[in-house]
Amino acid sequence: AQPDDGVAAFNLAVALDDQGRGEAALAAYHQALDADPGLADAHYNLARLHESRGERLLALRHLKEYRRLAS
Repeated sequence: AQPDDGVAAFNLAVALDDQGRGEAALAAYHQALDADPGLADAHYNLARLHESRGERLLALRHLKEYRRLAS
């Protein structure tokens, strides 16, 4: 299932992430942000996932957006 609701997609991403399904979690976090760009926690979790994959520029991009939204 691919939820259209940002929060539902975020919750799906968290569940996938918890199961160690990083690729699917990345896709679900991006889907959550497509539906609701203001989901700061999605940016934070994407930053963490990208960092764990060695994708530092992507991690920094999402961390910067998280900080902007969370302040």
